[in-house]
Amino acid sequence: MVQIHGAMLPDCIVRNSRIPRPRVVQTLRREKEAGRIGSGRPFAPPITERDIARMLLALSAPSPSRAVEHEKATGRLVSPDGLTVESAIAALLSADATEGQIAVSQDGRFVEIRTLDGVRTFGSPCGGFVSVFIIPIAAIVVIGGELLNK
Repeated sequence: MVQIHGAMLPDCIVRNSRIPRPRVVQTLRREKEAGRIGSGRPFAPPITERDIARMLLALSAPSPSRAVEHEKATGRLVSPDGLTVESAIAALLSADATEGQIAVSQDGRFVEIRTLDGVRTFGSPCGGFVSVFIIPIAAIVVIGGELLNK
């Protein structure tokens, strides 16, 4: 397995997600400090599907300062069939699905993964207006293709 140089990670995410670089860098720093994703200098340990799922969920937080708590809470949400959000996103990378999107409520209470196979929901939507972070599955697959060492 090849290790990823520290600068490659934020560059890859920014290029494929259009999330501003300062937000990506701050969020990844917080995830690394909390031990949620691997860190090392000048090279980090190999990236896993679970790391990518955690990074995506952390980036869906309303702010980098809330990224770790948001990622943990959102990642633990469970679908009716017992799958967690974190596991479902990791599985998308292995399944090579490219159609659809992931929508994450910024309050961390609801996630919807929409693919050609259907819609999987996690948690429960709240009443009223809720901000939602949306990322295409194709972007996640491209990020995974660049970062995962298959």
